[in-house]
Amino acid sequence: MDKVAVIIPSYGGGELLERTVISVLSQDYENFEVIVVDDNGEGSENQLLTQNIIAKYLDHPQFSYLVHKVNKNGSAARNTGVKKTNAEYLVFLDDDDVMNNGTLQSQVDMLKALDNSWGMVYCSSEEYYKDKLYAKYKAKKSGEILYTVLVHKIHAATSTWMVRRSAFESLNGFDESFKRHQDYEFIARMANEYKIAANPYFGIKKYWTRLTISSNIQEIRDHYLLKMDSIIRTFSKRKQRGILLNNQLDIAMKLLKDRKFKEFFQRYKELNGGIIGIFIIGGFFIQIIKRKINLALLRSN
Repeated sequence: MDKVAVIIPSYGGGELLERTVISVLSQDYENFEVIVVDDNGEGSENQLLTQNIIAKYLDHPQFSYLVHKVNKNGSAARNTGVKKTNAEYLVFLDDDDVMNNGTLQSQVDMLKALDNSWGMVYCSSEEYYKDKLYAKYKAKKSGEILYTVLVHKIHAATSTWMVRRSAFESLNGFDESFKRHQDYEFIARMANEYKIAANPYFGIKKYWTRLTISSNIQEIRDHYLLKMDSIIRTFSKRKQRGILLNNQLDIAMKLLKDRKFKEFFQRYKELNGGIIGIFIIGGFFIQIIKRKINLALLRSN
């Protein structure tokens, strides 16, 4: 039976970390290990709080706890976890998410049935806001999906992944220059080199306590586009424009959703307004309507 490592980066007090750990230790797949990588910084208040929370698991044969000397970032924490294990398959679970039972088995079964041209699989997920069901995302896009990834037409949060170790190592892991949106960057490089499989199994419950965006989203996205430049240039001029425009529209949409109107109108001006603005605002209200309909349907089931 192939070994799976579930790597959980933790930053903050880790209040929900125990729930996350329990959800993994309860899996019916047998050959796995859980590696919590504490990125708070050794001896810090949050590191000691986290250590206290998971103290009861320190002697568990399938559990490991690693502590960074100083705070780095989520990318570095994930890479640290990978260095600790020799597992064939890698999972990166956020410290406030829950893995549904059967997820590891389902993901392994799918990835094992595919040849090495498939670098990873991602599963369907549910998202919760303040413990209320907020959205459901069915994993659908599969195969050679690089363009789909670059225009953000796929919902594949890091917690939904299972990555083949050989593929991870060929990509040199996560880029530690990314403090946020490491998932965007990594999955784009993965899609550039490998096929990606969609697993319809609803394997992950993702929890949000707030839905606001990062204050420096433009800086983060610019860094992402710079890193992706050589990949983007492999497409036709038309598709290159589509990638860049979709990224700018995505930023504008997030600003509008977060009621950051000043920043939104600045972005709107840079996009030359006009028909683009109509698409943004129209798309925003369509998303609101669709979300309300979906939530009503979800709560009626």
